[in-house]
Amino acid sequence: MKKIYPLIAFLVLLCSLPTAILAQDVTLSNDLYGLSPVLYNGKYYTYSPPVNTKGNQFIVDRHFTEGSVRVKGNLYDSLSLNYDIFNQQLILEFYTVEKNRLLISLSNAWLDSFTLGKKHFKALRVNGEKKEYYQVFGEGPFKILYFWHKNMNFVSSTGSSYYVFSKPYKTTLLLEGNNAKAFKSNSQFIRLFDKKNRAAVAKFLRQHQINIKRASDKEIQELMNFCNTLSR
Repeated sequence: MKKIYPLIAFLVLLCSLPTAILAQDVTLSNDLYGLSPVLYNGKYYTYSPPVNTKGNQFIVDRHFTEGSVRVKGNLYDSLSLNYDIFNQQLILEFYTVEKNRLLISLSNAWLDSFTLGKKHFKALRVNGEKKEYYQVFGEGPFKILYFWHKNMNFVSSTGSSYYVFSKPYKTTLLLEGNNAKAFKSNSQFIRLFDKKNRAAVAKFLRQHQINIKRASDKEIQELMNFCNTLSR
């Protein structure tokens, strides 16, 4: 059984650290509490958009969500997390006993996966590219991956100018083994399967009225459950 490290132990240790240490990069470990320096190793999250920027850099909004992180096979749960998809950083939120709010950008060196509410993400190298965070659907040979990102645009009009974050965008891929292929529509998705399975996939999409572009997470998960029953 994997060992689960409670967040409270981390907070107790953190509150005993001198201010001079807190001003630097974070690397925490303690044999008594079993804290892993692999997890609590990163930088204080200090990113601040330009003044008057509209929107935010996060996958949903500025509110932090309860989630978990798996690092080198160890599970750390009951954490307060948010995902900055503009900078591609996973952020841990906590409060000291003095009620000071602190944010850490967790190191991705050993990060295997994390959850935000019901959303599950994995750190993957797709098609030989650098490691990125992907929302993952499916537990069999076929998986759908979402890569989430945002842009920041400069808007200038008479008498005013400001920056604005775009809405969240996702790149969608079908992963089979180590091979991932992008798709944007139902027809493109269907063509990624062997010819013998395309009719079955098309029928499932039609019967369940699933539109790949607008499908809910639940619908995508059900789609992948079906796809993983197909013969190969």
